[in-house]
Amino acid sequence: MHVQTHILSGWLAGNLVPAFGPRERFFCMLAASLSDLDGLSLLGGWECYYDYHHVLAHNLPFAVALAGGLAFFSQPRVTAFIVYFLLAHLHLLLDLFGSGEGWYFEYLWPFSRLRVGTGYAWEFYHRQPRGKVRRTESAPDMRGSFTPGRI
Repeated sequence: MHVQTHILSGWLAGNLVPAFGPRERFFCMLAASLSDLDGLSLLGGWECYYDYHHVLAHNLPFAVALAGGLAFFSQPRVTAFIVYFLLAHLHLLLDLFGSGEGWYFEYLWPFSRLRVGTGYAWEFYHRQPRGKVRRTESAPDMRGSFTPGRI
């Protein structure tokens, strides 16, 4: 799922809570998107990315720490913690169905390597195919069209 989608989901949720001011609404955007910090594992190469994205920050301990850290600087704190915690889980839900087939997350990491995934994720194509696309009765099969390193 795109980071912009997560940020927008946080902004929308933050505007639904009347007690929230500008800081708390900004924190909602952070709570909804910071789980993707583990995507920085790409800096270690594609293998590192595939090993650690959706693992390091897509889990219950990260959601608790994130919600607690943001709620500490928010008013009202209890309401903020609950909203931030739910937004971290909304991120997981959006990724579960919107990141494409084959992705999972380890919800209880680092305590358990139990993988949570679904067979109902939709195909996610992050770029348009190169060259001319022949018109057919059905959409072209793009699986495997992306190769790491090929831009």
